[in-house]
Amino acid sequence: MGSLTEIMMAAIAGLGSAVEGDGLLAVFLGSVEAFFP
Repeated sequence: MGSLTEIMMAAIAGLGSAVEGDGLLAVFLGSVEAFFP
């Protein structure tokens, strides 16, 4: 199961992708991967 650290790292990675134009989809997918590895 995803730990808080993994979730935060996924969110940060998602935000980095959002800056590049991927938007909330990257944040959502990162969160899903953190919760369901």
